[in-house]
Amino acid sequence: MKTIFPFAFLMLLSIISYVSKCQNNLQFNQVLYISLITDYPEKDTTINVPLNKVWKIEGATCGYLASIEINGQELVGRSTSNYSYSSFPFWLPSGKYKLTIDRYTSRSDNRGISLSVIEFNLVSP
Repeated sequence: MKTIFPFAFLMLLSIISYVSKCQNNLQFNQVLYISLITDYPEKDTTINVPLNKVWKIEGATCGYLASIEINGQELVGRSTSNYSYSSFPFWLPSGKYKLTIDRYTSRSDNRGISLSVIEFNLVSP
């Protein structure tokens, strides 16, 4: 009897999770390379993840002595080289996001950033 109860409980949970269909599935759509160039000291821009899409940011680069934040969460940290530390992968569901580029110098080679993104479609199970 004691061995049947855990098995029955797990089966019940499995059936409930299958029937409830609480989550969508991700279907690969495309790979994006996003390159942005802004003038010093302009530092904020908006990125839009389309409706029914999810972005998985796999990598990002920024110039000398710069950092990248999305909605206040640091993506690439400030460094004396191209980048020093990062938080990847970084997932973004559909919506608008504030992209902030903090620059600590006005060097002309410090204007651009790039994002490597995999875009997924949200599909119902």
